Amino acid sequence: ILTGSDDGTARLWSLDGCLVQTFIGHDGPVRSVAFSPDGQAILTGSDDGSARLWSLDGRLVQIFSGHDGPVRSVVFSPDGQTILAGSDGNVVRLWQLNGRLVQTFSGHSGPVRSVAFSPDGQTILTGSEDNTAYIYPTPQRIYEYLQHEAAIPELTAEQREQYGIYWEEE
Repeated sequence: ILTGSDDGTARLWSLDGCLVQTFIGHDGPVRSVAFSPDGQAILTGSDDGSARLWSLDGRLVQIFSGHDGPVRSVVFSPDGQTILAGSDGNVVRLWQLNGRLVQTFSGHSGPVRSVAFSPDGQTILTGSEDNTAYIYPTPQRIYEYLQHEAAIPELTAEQREQYGIYWEEE
């Protein structure tokens, strides 16, 4: 089990509730956490405006910086070779694990609350507090735009290319 905390740390727990590892290094609350597809690394997103890649032994591997505002959502691509980070700066950034920025996706007019890859890694989904969800082919421009009546805090992609979007009613 992987958790993020307001104290700027992420923690890895065993299923019986024992602390396995603490990941220390963010200068703000950790808002999003993700396991790599192979389970050998973790990704964290923080109010300090960065996403960070960690080995399971707690070693910091890479810092992905440059976001304007807190990073609210992070995810690994299905092949584990790239990551997405969505932020309160209204953008999503696609990074290689070595820290190279591949592309910035803009279009939202509010904080990005959720990011996801399709199972084949060919599509990126983003959801925002501006009540919109975008679907992008990787790494191209906007493919489809969905308008909702409320903020989109979470979305997911399933194997059959069916996308699930959850929104909050005001």
